[in-house]
Amino acid sequence: DHGSQSETPVTPKFGLSYQATPDDLFYVTASKGYRVGGYNPKVGVPCGAQLASFGLADRPEQYKSDSVWSYEVGAKNALLNHRLQVNTSAYYIQWDNIQQLVSLNQCGFNFVANLGAATSAGFDLSAIFAVTDHLTLSGAIGYNDSEFTKTVKAGPAATYNLVTKGDRIPGAPWTVDLSGQYDFLVGGRNGYFRVDYQHHSGGP
Repeated sequence: DHGSQSETPVTPKFGLSYQATPDDLFYVTASKGYRVGGYNPKVGVPCGAQLASFGLADRPEQYKSDSVWSYEVGAKNALLNHRLQVNTSAYYIQWDNIQQLVSLNQCGFNFVANLGAATSAGFDLSAIFAVTDHLTLSGAIGYNDSEFTKTVKAGPAATYNLVTKGDRIPGAPWTVDLSGQYDFLVGGRNGYFRVDYQHHSGGP
């Protein structure tokens, strides 16, 4: 059992940046990405009944690429005589023709199909602060809100939804990373003491 898939994707990227001062950079980007499609191997004869319940005569032989458009605005700022570096960004992502695995659990096979769309929006904030020549503090906080924007069934006659419009994509909405490091000399060698903290809020 074998197959082939041929695609010629176009993945443009656009960017504009503005160096307002030697310490302040602002930017905006827009780009498109994709994930290559592929071939679905044949499924067993016992799968016929479940495929028929989906309104399908057979598994789809091929699935196409899915694509993502990503838009981002951000800034990079140096403060306090370059002791504090702050990076901020906000983004919006549109994901179309999502490659999703459809399980034929009655016969132990599965196939991939292009089903549905989703959006993702959020922001990131990170900072590094050289408090002294020996003590450095850093932190990052991020938020992401991702959800499916279409209700999708496994096939035209399927009685259940693979995903429902408004369902969240699994993942932690909030992430927090904090660290502190103190550098010192001991016995003529470099040493350091470091503390790290990570927190990921519960997702669906």
